[in-house]
Amino acid sequence: YAKLENRKNDFRLFSLANPGPSSSFNPLKGSSAQEVTERVFSSFSFENEYYKNVQYKIFLSLVRLVFVQKETPTFSLIHRLLVDMDELAKWVEACPEEALKREMIRFMKLSEKEREERTSGLETMIGHFTIGEAACLFEETDHSIDFDVALKEGQIIYFQLPTMYFPFLASATGKLVLQCFQNAVSKRQMNMGGANDDESEVLFVHT
Repeated sequence: YAKLENRKNDFRLFSLANPGPSSSFNPLKGSSAQEVTERVFSSFSFENEYYKNVQYKIFLSLVRLVFVQKETPTFSLIHRLLVDMDELAKWVEACPEEALKREMIRFMKLSEKEREERTSGLETMIGHFTIGEAACLFEETDHSIDFDVALKEGQIIYFQLPTMYFPFLASATGKLVLQCFQNAVSKRQMNMGGANDDESEVLFVHT
């Protein structure tokens, strides 16, 4: 379609099975740490509600730590901060918010066993996005898919998410994609004062 309509430059591909020609997509890009954390935890499944709440708080704090330093969070960065206390210490030292800094210092003072008990499930789920050939797809790059830009410029975006080969990763990515798209559409409608766009906005997620 894109070739026939002379719109090759508008086409963006995201394929878990074929990272080479794919554009990246950063699900952790957002306007606030709370928004990003809600998005992620709506896409993950937790068996234990208590540990879900504990890990939600930890994840939110790590994302906030990145936001307050005017950086863009990614799964690889959050995973590194979660498991590497030396790296986390550098970010905490540079944190301008004292309350957040104290909270992170308390986390760092936990024993390795205590931290593992509180974060093992979260670490495992984030690891799906940071290990393997598909990990590069979730980094923030100059060619990342941005739904705000896509809607503004009328881009054609195709997500190929084969759940047969990547059961967890494809399912979680699909949920993250839909939430990011819905957020972009909502912002677009708000900017238009609630009016409907004249052009149809359609997202296809292939599983």
